[in-house]
Amino acid sequence: MADPDPPQDDTFIVKVFFCIIIFADSVFFGILPSKWKRIRNSQTIISLLNAFSAGVFIAIAFNHILPEAAEKYNELCPANERCFPWPFFITFLGYSMILLLDKVAFDTHSLFDGDHGHGVDPAEERLHEISR
Repeated sequence: MADPDPPQDDTFIVKVFFCIIIFADSVFFGILPSKWKRIRNSQTIISLLNAFSAGVFIAIAFNHILPEAAEKYNELCPANERCFPWPFFITFLGYSMILLLDKVAFDTHSLFDGDHGHGVDPAEERLHEISR
């Protein structure tokens, strides 16, 4: 029977400490945009923060989880036989489906506005206002 008490060595204490720090950091920076008026009203800052958080998740997936999944998958392959790289293929399909959904769901709004997508980009219009 396993001992129900967690190990009380230094590494366990450090892990718990960093879990608490990461949780507090996530809560603080998660609430910050809703409480700070300058961030809440700036579409540019919100977009940059959103892109940064997406980059963190993509980095975790591609640098940590995907290589480990491929390694475990290769262990299942019989010796001296090349197996189809299913972990990479499934990742590619998932990414492609999300990209397609994003483009279809969020970039087709001009089809229903009546301007058929020939209008001026709001970001480009803002850039011209600033440069004048």
